[in-house]
Amino acid sequence: MANDDAFDFADAFREFLPAAERSLVEARVAALANLSTEARKSVEKIVGLTRIAYGIPLADGDETGAWLQATIREKEAGFSLNRDHQDARIMSAIVLDSILQAGNCDRVATLLLTATFSGQRRAPGPGKLELAARDIFSDSARNRGLKFNTRISKSQWRDTSKAMAGIATTIDATTVKTAFDAVIAEAKAAEERAIEKFNATLNQLTTENVRLAEEVDLLWWHLGGWSFILKRPLDSIEATSLPLVIGSDVAQMVNNLPGPHGALGIIRKALGTSADEKQTIEDTLKAVEPDDRTKLLVSARDKDVIASLNHGLALLDDETTADSFARTFQKRTALSSDAELTRFEIASQAYFERLFIKGGWL
Repeated sequence: MANDDAFDFADAFREFLPAAERSLVEARVAALANLSTEARKSVEKIVGLTRIAYGIPLADGDETGAWLQATIREKEAGFSLNRDHQDARIMSAIVLDSILQAGNCDRVATLLLTATFSGQRRAPGPGKLELAARDIFSDSARNRGLKFNTRISKSQWRDTSKAMAGIATTIDATTVKTAFDAVIAEAKAAEERAIEKFNATLNQLTTENVRLAEEVDLLWWHLGGWSFILKRPLDSIEATSLPLVIGSDVAQMVNNLPGPHGALGIIRKALGTSADEKQTIEDTLKAVEPDDRTKLLVSARDKDVIASLNHGLALLDDETTADSFARTFQKRTALSSDAELTRFEIASQAYFERLFIKGGWL
């Protein structure tokens, strides 16, 4: 991964608008740098930029749009979020790309995979953002165990020789006390540093053991054919709703992103020969039995529209939108409920959504 300073905002912007005047490029590059710096400090801003980039309406009270507009207006007074909506999407996509390229971005990569909804929603551009997110997610999951290496280094003592030298030149009670106080203080400090290193290593070992345990749990889940969330056999669940249940089940057993490398493979295996068959979003959601909706729903908050399967499931229980489900769903999520996806794509989407809702990002 490149570091923060290596990202070329000017080049990224010119990929979208190669004929832009130099003054516009300079103004936008300054804004992009500021947006990228500030966005990394706030989960809410990253999620808001994702909504804008993917054309998902911002939730009531979401101030990301106002912040984006105000930042761009510092160098370009005439910019308007409403009038220059496509430019705002481009700017948001570039900022998200810069965050991805800076590294340590498993959550951002997974968020973008959630937002794209298996390609049903697209950020501006030829798809480079989505490809980068997918590569980061898969590489991180693949390398998570292979690159695990932790050890406790020797704790270095700070120099106490000056305090001890004072004893040799002036042997009196005060000098001795000062010297021993310095040695004792450093002994305590060294002990604290050693304990801190030990705890950090222990946390790494715990995380790695959790990953291994999750992989084993997923294998037993697949062999057992038993829904982790609904607590009944998978073969007793209506076939059309099964992808949503399987994806949700697997995510419920994962506690650290990016999750076990084999998670998506287990999902495909659990779907069997029907993994590549297609069905609509609406058919999938309406096939879930009413009693199961509450168990599958993690959150029904309106701001979860990036998690569109979850949001759609909640809409089915909302009497005010029951008669206009398709219209309301499309207005809020920028997706057609008639869109067809493979059963594996639906299950993968359910997996990403539940991971992020559990993690508190959505």
